[in-house]
Amino acid sequence: MSIVSYMTIVEQLFTELDVLLNNYVFHAYNALAGYLRAPLGLAIVLYIVLMGLSITQGWVKLSMGKGYIRFACAAPAGASRAP
Repeated sequence: MSIVSYMTIVEQLFTELDVLLNNYVFHAYNALAGYLRAPLGLAIVLYIVLMGLSITQGWVKLSMGKGYIRFACAAPAGASRAP
């Protein structure tokens, strides 16, 4: 009969605990993501629609910094600018 050391017992315990926790966390996260997929998607679509309506009606004013406008209007590298 071999002598089992405390280190072996602790190592086996933590290995088993690691497997169980990894499995639990994976399945719990997948379940939560599955349940929240539709409500969060609907909230994002509703936000985009309401923000677009607010901007077109003039209820909300958004401004972009000059740096963004300068960046967006700049010609791509290597493109020639026609006069």
